[in-house]
Amino acid sequence: MKIPFLFSKKEKIPEKIFETEEITAKDIIAPPSIFIGSGSLKVGKRFSRSYFVFSFPRYLSTVWLSPLINLDVPMDIGIHIYPYSSEEVLKQLRKKITEVLAEIHEREEKGLIRDP
Repeated sequence: MKIPFLFSKKEKIPEKIFETEEITAKDIIAPPSIFIGSGSLKVGKRFSRSYFVFSFPRYLSTVWLSPLINLDVPMDIGIHIYPYSSEEVLKQLRKKITEVLAEIHEREEKGLIRDP
Protein backbone atom coordinates (compact mmCIF):
# COMPACT_ATOMS: atom_id res chain seq x y z
CA MET A 1 0.00 0.00 0.00
CA LYS A 2 1.42 3.35 -1.02
CA ILE A 3 0.76 6.30 1.26
CA PRO A 4 1.27 9.49 -0.75
CA PHE A 5 2.08 11.93 2.04
CA LEU A 6 4.78 9.71 3.58
CA PHE A 7 6.91 9.09 0.52
CA SER A 8 6.21 12.11 -1.67
CA LYS A 9 9.07 14.24 -2.88
CA LYS A 10 9.63 17.35 -0.86
CA GLU A 11 9.26 20.58 -2.75
CA LYS A 12 12.47 22.50 -3.02
CA ILE A 13 12.14 26.00 -1.60
CA PRO A 14 13.88 28.67 -3.68
CA GLU A 15 16.92 30.18 -1.97
CA LYS A 16 15.72 33.67 -2.90
CA ILE A 17 13.05 33.50 -0.18
CA PHE A 18 15.72 33.29 2.52
CA GLU A 19 17.84 36.11 1.15
CA THR A 20 17.44 39.43 2.92
CA GLU A 21 18.11 42.81 1.45
CA GLU A 22 21.31 44.34 2.67
CA ILE A 23 20.77 47.71 4.34
CA THR A 24 23.48 50.27 3.79
CA ALA A 25 24.15 53.64 5.41
CA LYS A 26 22.79 55.26 2.26
CA ASP A 27 19.42 53.54 2.81
CA ILE A 28 19.23 54.88 6.36
CA ILE A 29 20.32 58.43 5.53
CA ALA A 30 18.31 58.77 2.31
CA PRO A 31 15.40 56.30 2.19
CA PRO A 32 13.67 55.74 -1.18
CA SER A 33 10.53 57.59 -0.09
CA ILE A 34 9.05 59.40 2.88
CA PHE A 35 5.33 60.06 3.32
CA ILE A 36 4.18 62.17 6.23
CA GLY A 37 0.44 62.11 6.80
CA SER A 38 -1.68 63.36 9.65
CA GLY A 39 -1.06 60.84 12.40
CA SER A 40 1.13 58.48 10.35
CA LEU A 41 4.56 58.16 8.78
CA LYS A 42 5.80 55.90 5.99
CA VAL A 43 9.53 55.54 5.34
CA GLY A 44 10.24 53.28 2.39
CA LYS A 45 8.10 50.17 2.93
CA ARG A 46 7.69 50.71 6.69
CA PHE A 47 4.50 52.28 8.00
CA SER A 48 4.30 53.72 11.49
CA ARG A 49 1.64 55.30 13.64
CA SER A 50 1.72 56.44 17.25
CA TYR A 51 -1.11 56.23 19.74
CA PHE A 52 -1.34 57.96 23.08
CA VAL A 53 -3.47 56.45 25.82
CA PHE A 54 -4.14 58.90 28.62
CA SER A 55 -6.45 56.75 30.72
CA PHE A 56 -6.66 53.06 31.54
CA PRO A 57 -9.87 51.07 32.03
CA ARG A 58 -11.46 51.52 35.45
CA TYR A 59 -11.20 47.79 36.19
CA LEU A 60 -8.31 45.85 34.66
CA SER A 61 -8.37 42.15 33.96
CA THR A 62 -5.24 40.08 33.44
CA VAL A 63 -5.67 40.05 29.65
CA TRP A 64 -6.87 43.60 29.00
CA LEU A 65 -3.98 44.34 26.62
CA SER A 66 -3.92 40.94 24.86
CA PRO A 67 -5.97 41.95 21.75
CA LEU A 68 -3.31 44.53 20.93
CA ILE A 69 -0.32 42.33 21.79
CA ASN A 70 -1.65 39.35 19.83
CA LEU A 71 -2.00 41.25 16.54
CA ASP A 72 0.10 39.63 13.84
CA VAL A 73 2.07 42.78 13.04
CA PRO A 74 5.45 43.98 14.27
CA MET A 75 5.05 46.71 16.87
CA ASP A 76 6.82 48.40 19.75
CA ILE A 77 4.81 49.15 22.88
CA GLY A 78 6.07 51.55 25.52
CA ILE A 79 4.28 52.28 28.78
CA HIS A 80 5.15 55.24 30.96
CA ILE A 81 3.44 55.54 34.31
CA TYR A 82 3.72 58.91 36.00
CA PRO A 83 4.59 58.35 39.66
CA TYR A 84 2.59 59.99 42.46
CA SER A 85 4.00 60.96 45.83
CA SER A 86 3.10 58.63 48.70
CA GLU A 87 1.50 61.48 50.65
CA GLU A 88 -0.86 62.31 47.80
CA VAL A 89 -1.89 58.68 47.28
CA LEU A 90 -2.45 58.09 51.01
CA LYS A 91 -4.59 61.24 51.21
CA GLN A 92 -6.76 60.00 48.30
CA LEU A 93 -7.03 56.49 49.82
CA ARG A 94 -8.07 57.86 53.24
CA LYS A 95 -10.72 60.00 51.56
CA LYS A 96 -12.04 56.99 49.61
CA ILE A 97 -12.09 54.79 52.74
CA THR A 98 -14.08 57.47 54.58
CA GLU A 99 -16.58 57.66 51.69
CA VAL A 100 -17.04 53.87 51.60
CA LEU A 101 -17.44 53.60 55.39
CA ALA A 102 -20.00 56.44 55.37
CA GLU A 103 -21.96 54.67 52.63
CA ILE A 104 -21.89 51.37 54.56
CA HIS A 105 -23.06 53.14 57.74
CA GLU A 106 -25.86 54.90 55.83
CA ARG A 107 -27.07 51.61 54.31
CA GLU A 108 -27.03 49.94 57.76
CA GLU A 109 -29.16 52.74 59.21
CA LYS A 110 -31.69 52.27 56.38
CA GLY A 111 -31.76 48.53 57.07
CA LEU A 112 -30.46 47.58 53.62
CA ILE A 113 -28.40 44.48 52.97
CA ARG A 114 -24.66 45.11 52.84
CA ASP A 115 -23.31 45.37 49.30
CA PRO A 116 -20.04 43.46 48.94
